[in-house]
Amino acid sequence: STTTFAEDIASGSVIATLTATDIDTASLNSFSYSLVSGDGINDASNSKFIISGNTLVTSGTFDYETAASHAIYLQVNDGANTFNQAFTLSITDQNDAPTDILLSQTAINENTPIGSLVANLSVLDQDVLDSHVFTLYNSGDTQDDDNGSFTISGTSLLTNVDFDYETQMSHNIYVRVNDGLSNYFETFTIYITDLNEVPTNISLSSGSSVTFSNVTSINDNEALNAIIGTLQTTDEDQNETFTYTLVNGNGINDSDNTLFTLNGNQLILNTNLDYKLQTSVNINMQVSDGTNFF
Repeated sequence: STTTFAEDIASGSVIATLTATDIDTASLNSFSYSLVSGDGINDASNSKFIISGNTLVTSGTFDYETAASHAIYLQVNDGANTFNQAFTLSITDQNDAPTDILLSQTAINENTPIGSLVANLSVLDQDVLDSHVFTLYNSGDTQDDDNGSFTISGTSLLTNVDFDYETQMSHNIYVRVNDGLSNYFETFTIYITDLNEVPTNISLSSGSSVTFSNVTSINDNEALNAIIGTLQTTDEDQNETFTYTLVNGNGINDSDNTLFTLNGNQLILNTNLDYKLQTSVNINMQVSDGTNFF
């Protein structure tokens, strides 16, 4: 004999009314019902139920994905005689809401091109055959502050902006997954990985007797070994150590490299200059931050 009830039914729910067939007239019988031991198989789920009068009541929760049916062994007693019978109770599968969203990773390098893959999305759901749709969702608070910096395509989380570690080191997104009937929401923090960025400019601050502009001026007959200026570098990365070098150029922009030397970040005059002989000098400078050159 079988009966059916839905998974996720509340503990203490009545799932069946028990009746007995007896050739004696009803006036002669008073039936009592109980769950009794069987052969270890036909009574395997006795502990999940109780008998209340003539009703069968759940005592716990049920999950279709764990067990789709349950065996119980019942006994009826009419006061003089007993009769035992095995029952199979079938569980009806119900939609289970997703319980978790997973990201394959939560970090991406700064300066990654727009449209790049950040992570793959997956879901935990007892209903393994469900189809799931992921979206960036409005949380109504700070959990979704950076939703606009990303897009979702299928199960792929993609960049929607060019990320810069020095501007913002982490971004909050709020993701919803829907299985067709139920939703699950989760907040994620995407961390930006700092990269060593190329220096973008070399500048020269004034020495004791020079005027600094885009073109640096040096006094005629400046003393030998005079400090012409102090070199500085523009670089988004903080706390970098820079090394300066006079390097070969195109034969014109480096034509006067030999007239100078470097001491750390100081440009030093290596000879006497005469305005009447030469009104300008050309040097070609390179800076290294240990990884990149400019």
